[in-house]
Amino acid sequence: MCPHRKRQQRFTPMTHDLPVPTLVYLSGSLRGKTLRLSGDRIQIGGGASADLPLPGGRAVDPERHYATLVRTGRTYRLEVEPGCRVWVNGEPADALALASGDLLEVGRGGAVLRFRLYPPEEAGAKTLQEIFSDCLDCARYSGRGPLGQASVFLGQVPGALASQTTRTFRIGMVAALVLVGLLTVSALRKGSQLEDRIELQTASLGQMRELLETSRRETVTPEDLSMFLGEVPEEGMTAEAVRQLRAELERTNERVGALEGRAGASARVAAIASEATVLVLGSYGFSHPRDGRPLRFRAGAGGRPLTGMDGQPMVTFDENAGPVVQMHYTGTAFLVSDDGLMVTNRHVAVPWEYEPLARRLAEGGLVPTRGRYAAYLPGRAQPIPLTVVASGEDVRSPDVALVRLAEVPAGIAHLTLREEPAVAGEEVFLVGYPLGIRAIVARSGIEFMESLRERGGGGMWEVAQELADRGLVTPLVTRGIVGQVNVENITYDAQTAGGGSGGPVLDQEGRVLAVNMAVLPDFAGSNLGVPTARMLTLMESARVRPGR
Repeated sequence: MCPHRKRQQRFTPMTHDLPVPTLVYLSGSLRGKTLRLSGDRIQIGGGASADLPLPGGRAVDPERHYATLVRTGRTYRLEVEPGCRVWVNGEPADALALASGDLLEVGRGGAVLRFRLYPPEEAGAKTLQEIFSDCLDCARYSGRGPLGQASVFLGQVPGALASQTTRTFRIGMVAALVLVGLLTVSALRKGSQLEDRIELQTASLGQMRELLETSRRETVTPEDLSMFLGEVPEEGMTAEAVRQLRAELERTNERVGALEGRAGASARVAAIASEATVLVLGSYGFSHPRDGRPLRFRAGAGGRPLTGMDGQPMVTFDENAGPVVQMHYTGTAFLVSDDGLMVTNRHVAVPWEYEPLARRLAEGGLVPTRGRYAAYLPGRAQPIPLTVVASGEDVRSPDVALVRLAEVPAGIAHLTLREEPAVAGEEVFLVGYPLGIRAIVARSGIEFMESLRERGGGGMWEVAQELADRGLVTPLVTRGIVGQVNVENITYDAQTAGGGSGGPVLDQEGRVLAVNMAVLPDFAGSNLGVPTARMLTLMESARVRPGR
């Protein structure tokens, strides 16, 4: 036990040539406080009667005093009371002359203090290095986890900079804040000019044409239909365009042949999964960051979009200009509950975060805005609107998302998620809509393609509606073998293509093992899927459940 002594007040004035001693509280309720020392003898104790009180806590007895600081020349000597324990820089000490920077711990798990000496002219003002060092130590000795320590550090720094630095530094900091304020006001005044520049920059963005070309792949043109029908397009097509269309048709026919050839591999699985697997159609555009005006094409006579001298489409935020710029895409999703909850890929839910050109437009100041977003169910004529329920935090999250149908037609059974992971060598079935609208058209029959060509083809939404009206929207089922399984994904060789993203990967009992994510065309046709465990994790965070 430490003896209790009556407080002794024997202070002497500080001389002008002696260093200024200070103690910094690094723990407890006084954490962050800096105390300037004076006097020949300073008692360190647990109660308010002590010259240097210790913050309360389980390791501090308010009725004890633990040590005394005795003025010795240009510093203080620490004298620990019998029966008490004090550590200096991690070593137990009984009597020790303190050096600037020494770390004191009074009682194991008790108060932690930093002793410092400053030249008289600095009057105890800390350097930036000392401030950040003390703030880091306050966080470290807070007893909190990483997030709590970060909160303590960030909470300590502003006050320390404002009160414990030199006067010159504080004046400089105030001047810097004033300057920042003036710059901010200036920036706000120029805001409209900067935002107008966005329009000018957007009008000359080289990537806009490429992004639009990607979107136009979802339309069906007369040239496409001619190639699907095995005819050579007539006038107006270059040899290179004919070559590209023929090559695409050959690839389409090869995939469709392979897919349909395997579709009968398991009629039972196909029947279970096909009803619950939907064709997802989506569109998105871009809006002005200040007032939300949509990005539009500049239109000429007849409403046709204008292009500049460089061939780039001319776009604007003028509300009296041409049609709104819309990017179109397709994907796949599947039903996992009776109330319309569906699983798909994150890049099917928020494609603008994955499309490099769209991301560049967003980084340039434009705001991506969702347009129409709906699903076509097999055998159903009308599309059903979709809403996004959860899609992870960012593009580094697993490529899985949850969406919901606005309504669920009667008689559709949802798919079951298998909790057990896939096994290498296991046979699987993949259901989806690879190549989107174009592939459905390619296998729709000559009569449909002829009638569509007579009308000059059509856009994604128009062609999808006609396919649905005729009952031609059906998914393809392919079979393959699981090649590899890990926590992040599984690989399998079931055939698919772009547009099949978001489709279910099923075991032989029709249970979902993964959601189809990506095609690896350069690796023997293998594909990647996100395991069911990742879907369940996202559902848990979104507080939704599969099944009923």
